[in-house]
This record gives sequence, C-alpha cells and structure tokens, in this order.
Amino acid sequence: GTTAPAPTEFTISFSVNGVVTTQTVAAGEIPVFEGSTEKAYDIKGKKYYAFDGWDKPLTAATENTTYTAQYKELPLCTVMWDVQGGLQKSYTGEGMIPTPPANVIEDKLTNDTVRTFVRWDKEITAATTNPADNLYKAIYTNATRYYTISFRVNGTEVATGKSEYNRPAYLAYTGGAKIPAGYG
Repeated sequence: GTTAPAPTEFTISFSVNGVVTTQTVAAGEIPVFEGSTEKAYDIKGKKYYAFDGWDKPLTAATENTTYTAQYKELPLCTVMWDVQGGLQKSYTGEGMIPTPPANVIEDKLTNDTVRTFVRWDKEITAATTNPADNLYKAIYTNATRYYTISFRVNGTEVATGKSEYNRPAYLAYTGGAKIPAGYG
C-alpha cells in the first residue's frame, strides 16, 4: 500500500460570540486570530464580558481545529469623560482600565485660539462600580492663534509679520522691491 502524504495545511476556525471565522494555516504554524473578541455588554443586567482567552491553548497546527472565545462576567461600570465641556459616556468591566475617547487628543481651533489636550485631571485607573471614581476631565492649554501676513509687490514679498485674529498686523519691510507710493 501507498501512504498518503502528510497534509501541509489545516483549517483553523475561531468561534467568537457565535460567529465562526476560518483561516488556512501551514502545518506547524501557530494560528493568529486577527478579528475582534469584544462582546456586547448588558446595560440592563449591568454585566460586562471580558475576553478571557480561548477554550484551549493556541498551538502549532497539526489538524483542523476550532478555538472558542471564553469570557468572564464582570459588573458593568459607567465611565464619564468631560471633553471640551461635554460629557461622553463609555462602559467597561469592574477592575479594567477604561479607554479614553479618541477625539480628546485633537487640537481644537477657533479663529483666535489653539486649544491643545495636555492630560487627564487624574490618572486613569481600574474602573469601579462607584461612578464618582470613573469621572475624568480633560485638561487643555489655550494659546493665542497667530496668522502669518505677507505683503507682496509685483509678486515679490516685501513685508511679513504675524498677527492675532481680528487685530492689526504690523509688518516689517524686508526690502528687495520698491514699495509703491501710498503703501510705505
């Protein structure tokens, strides 16, 4: 009899929240799950589900295998983020470090001010079921916004300067071109 050659690849399946995704993995390769393991939290039941690994260790592929996501149930914590004077709400599990909203780090511009995020008012720590512990306020610095003003004569820059919004510009003559009568 003839022996069939050993398989060179295997089908690996990952079951996350009842959704199964598959990938083909070379024999001996350790599979990597590239999707999200997040599970929806239960606001009414006040439960958060934290990913707690797979039902078995990820090992080098030697056969077709299915890995199933495992979750631990935690009390649901509400986290409030005071950003730009408005409150944003997020949820996490008790004991987990909350993730700040992404839009807090962007510089906010007005016509006359640049507002830049500096830090949170306190260190971001593991969430608790006490709402007062989970309130974070963004701290910003405000700086005057300046505009560069250029004065050109016949395509040649003869004066430049900076000015605050809605303020007179004081320009320094840089030479190199004759300023027409009435502009000097």
